[in-house]
Amino acid sequence: MPSLIAYDAALVGKSIPAQSKGGVPGESRLRGDSCPRIVEFSELVPFLEELVSPELLQNQSSAYSAYSAKKVSVMPIQTLGQPPHGARLLGGENAQICVKTGYMNEGDAYVIKVASGGAEGYGNSGFMMIGSQKSLQIQTMLFDEGILTEMRTAAATCLASSILMPENITKIGIVGGGVQAIWQLRFLRLVTECRQVVVKTTSKETCEKFIEMMKSSEMEMDREWIIHPYSEGEFRNCQLIHTLTPSRSPVLKLEEIGSDIGPCHISCVGADSPGKQELDIEILEKADLLVCDSLVQTFERGEFQQLKSGPKCNQVVEIGQLLNDDALRTKLVDENKPRLTVFDTSGVAIQDVMIATLCQKLVEATA
Repeated sequence: MPSLIAYDAALVGKSIPAQSKGGVPGESRLRGDSCPRIVEFSELVPFLEELVSPELLQNQSSAYSAYSAKKVSVMPIQTLGQPPHGARLLGGENAQICVKTGYMNEGDAYVIKVASGGAEGYGNSGFMMIGSQKSLQIQTMLFDEGILTEMRTAAATCLASSILMPENITKIGIVGGGVQAIWQLRFLRLVTECRQVVVKTTSKETCEKFIEMMKSSEMEMDREWIIHPYSEGEFRNCQLIHTLTPSRSPVLKLEEIGSDIGPCHISCVGADSPGKQELDIEILEKADLLVCDSLVQTFERGEFQQLKSGPKCNQVVEIGQLLNDDALRTKLVDENKPRLTVFDTSGVAIQDVMIATLCQKLVEATA
């Protein structure tokens, strides 16, 4: 299914199975029970389109629910290449390596995920390692090149937006024109019938490039969208906005969406390490409801780290709390009818556990 990853020539190349040196394909990677199964990127590609489905939305919903119910164990995140925890990497100011580790309490597996990206001139890379909680033996290595992180991030964000966004969506705003923007649109089509999109990127050229890429895509799901470049004031007509950048200063300001905005929901994805920021703090102060994936992470490395302290900090709730408590969700979302809501995701390790084990089952079912 190379066309699903046609945006990255390097990934297309890796999607072609390597020539086997005798025996059946994959035989050398299955040497015995004591050795992990090595799943190369080319073996994962056939499952990618299958994962762009409501099943992955539910998979990530389960991750959020379990996290907020304290049914999981996740370790502190390691982020390489992003100050203040480390010096810049040679790949450039946006180059970053993220290591996330976790497991479902009393579950079968633990997962260690390494995902890297942002290096100038290079695409994403990474793998997910799945081990047994009982034997502690490594079972499977998924060399996904970071694509499972892209997919679970998009699926989880769109799942959260489906809970918080207004009923009637007529126009969607996207800030950012990278790989994540592609995947966000692929999953947004599963939660809304709206196909009108306004895209804002760092320049006119990058915006036009993104729009042309989507229009000419071999994937029908990409061509469904009617995409226009951003012009001043257009976000005021959007009821749903997703910000998808590695920025360290606001890429979306209150004046762009209007002080009398509403109803509108904003999901911000880019802030995932200390110092990153996508939203003007005035938007957070204006919001009626602030939601995050992890209270621990949002103030340390997510979008809400800029709030620091004050009454707003005590008002933030986790998306998993809304999923687990119908009464709370009804009160905060349905009855209060907030005019402006904001969801922040910095990514939780249990999301990687859920998508990795799902892929492991898909691979094993076809072995």
